[in-house]
Amino acid sequence: MKGLLRIRVIPNAARTELVGRMDDVWKIKVQVPAEGGKANRALIEFFSTILGCPRRAISISFGEKSRIKGLEVDGLSNEAIEARMIHHLE
Repeated sequence: MKGLLRIRVIPNAARTELVGRMDDVWKIKVQVPAEGGKANRALIEFFSTILGCPRRAISISFGEKSRIKGLEVDGLSNEAIEARMIHHLE
C-alpha cells in the first residue's frame, strides 16, 4: 500500500511547519534553503515525524526541483496520511 501526498514547499522560512491545505495540496514551510537537496531532505525528515514512519518509507515521486511535489509514502493509505496530517494541525 502506498499513499500519495501533494505538497507545496516554501523554503527559507523562519521555521519548519505545516501551514495547512488548499484543495488537495498541503502547504509546508521549511527552514532550509532550496539548494543542493537540503529542502527535500528536511521535508522528508519532517513528514517522517508527522506521519510516524521511517524516512526510507517516504520518497519524492515528482517535482524534485519544483515547489509543488508529490510524496509517496509506503505503508500508509491516503486516508491514514490525511488523518495524521489533520491531527498534527489540531
